[in-house]
Amino acid sequence: MSEQTLADTLDRSTHIAYYRRHLRLLPQPYTSTDLSRLTLIFFCVSALDLLQALPVGTDELSQTREWANWIYLHCMLDDSSGFRGSPGTDSHIASTYFAIATLAILRDDFKRVNRGRILGWLKQCQRVSGDFKGSFAPLLLSNKPHGELDLRFGYCASALRWMLAGEGGSDDYDTGACADFIMRCINYDGGIGQEPGTESHGGLTYCGLSTLMLLNRIDNLTLEQKRRLTRWLVSRQIKGSTEDQTEVFDLGSSGLAAGFNGRVNKDPDTCYSFWIGASLSILGDFSLIDFNANANFLLACTQNRRFGGFGKLPGDFADADTPDVMHSYLGLAALSLSSQEMHLRHLDPALCLTTETKSYLGTLRGKWMV
Repeated sequence: MSEQTLADTLDRSTHIAYYRRHLRLLPQPYTSTDLSRLTLIFFCVSALDLLQALPVGTDELSQTREWANWIYLHCMLDDSSGFRGSPGTDSHIASTYFAIATLAILRDDFKRVNRGRILGWLKQCQRVSGDFKGSFAPLLLSNKPHGELDLRFGYCASALRWMLAGEGGSDDYDTGACADFIMRCINYDGGIGQEPGTESHGGLTYCGLSTLMLLNRIDNLTLEQKRRLTRWLVSRQIKGSTEDQTEVFDLGSSGLAAGFNGRVNKDPDTCYSFWIGASLSILGDFSLIDFNANANFLLACTQNRRFGGFGKLPGDFADADTPDVMHSYLGLAALSLSSQEMHLRHLDPALCLTTETKSYLGTLRGKWMV
């Protein structure tokens, strides 16, 4: 198959059908994720954005309006201070990030978004230590942030701050404390953990790096810290032959499939192709990985050509290896990071949105910051 290019091996039409199908009806295994409907919607809508397959015609635009109206009607709080993951649940930083990001992809005008209230609510979710909890419920918990502690929430807060042009306003949170907390989470091996002293993790490293980038504090990292971090990230790529798994594409990688793991001594997993690849892209070191070998891992080992999507692990797509919308989206996102032609829109690694959607947000930001 030496005549094929990487783009030829990505089955776009099947993937497009996969995401459109999941926007209409979710299979039974998603029952346990009912409280996170907005997250699943983001994965599907953002994937269609990457695939250049969002509705664009006059009639089709009614579909995007319907999706946007559903978000406002079922997920926005009555006081417009945030968004919930599903109807009937509480507001949450992650849900609010997914709501604003999805509305941006749908080219909503944001006239129904109360930017000031959301930014003020984010400030209330920050702890004195600089990190964030998922929500804030003044009536229940004596005016303190509540929920689980997670570095991902600091990322969501920083992405929301950028998307809603909250820099320097009266409702801005303590960005210095947020950045300092991330710096304390850096380990001796260069990676970033959930909190100081915890194991380095690929997804959390991405969240920490992206937060620093969005806060314009990436230069808080010393040259030695960047060197160690780059080495740790590059070391996450695991090479192995695709022989006896599926068809191997002769793309200059000597028949190797080399995916990424998220922690030392773990198996490669589709989602880490994005978490690690995007982290290296932020650092300007994406060229250090073997992209073709990673593409082999995604396209020859975890891509489902029958139904569309990507599985978590290589296999026959049975049981745990059945494609799910999160791994399917992150598989596409990983491929979009390359400068090679994949018939995908390019992704901004820090925002996890296409460059076209970032540009649209940039136009709105210009109006809001006047």
